[in-house]
Amino acid sequence: MAAPVFFKHKGSELYATVDALNKLSTERAADMTSRVMNEVAEGVQLTKHERKSLAKKFERKDVQVVMDGLSYVVERFGYFSASQEQVQTELESLGVVDAALEGILDAWRQNSKRFFSQLRAHDLGGPSVLKNVTYDTQLRMLSDDAQPEHTPNTVLQLHMNGDGLDGGEEKLTLGFDHAQLYSFFQQIDSIQHAIDGMTAKKGKE
Repeated sequence: MAAPVFFKHKGSELYATVDALNKLSTERAADMTSRVMNEVAEGVQLTKHERKSLAKKFERKDVQVVMDGLSYVVERFGYFSASQEQVQTELESLGVVDAALEGILDAWRQNSKRFFSQLRAHDLGGPSVLKNVTYDTQLRMLSDDAQPEHTPNTVLQLHMNGDGLDGGEEKLTLGFDHAQLYSFFQQIDSIQHAIDGMTAKKGKE
């Protein structure tokens, strides 16, 4: 089975985070990871005062960099519903070692079940479902005294409902000109091809 690609772009900022993480003790890495997992799952951020307190506690001036980088890592793990083994493999591939690796894995082992449960519940209180799509096409006039021009314009309206909307409906309105609409559907087509590829691979396993 092919492993998901958690980190397609491993830039300098991510490696700077790894360097900072590797200087933490097991206890501090676990503490920081637990805090970040709670932040990500609840969709909230620590206040400036709380971060200053953390910086003092961890005796690190770069605690903001570490927290931001670790948040990105945790978000990716959450997106892929990573298992304990996948988390360890990916962290090792990034270069996280020794005490920091042990601390992050300890935090993940203890908090991952609650973390995934919170992620699901936090998504607008429950999953929203696309129920219907409506659209309207219009001709938008571009003001040009010499040669007035009418440009096609499309408005898509996505009708959503779900647990988080208290049984009601939410409408998401998107406006596109011709080029934007073409680009949008190209992206949708790319997503569809990616899903088809994943489905095909899963069927062969």
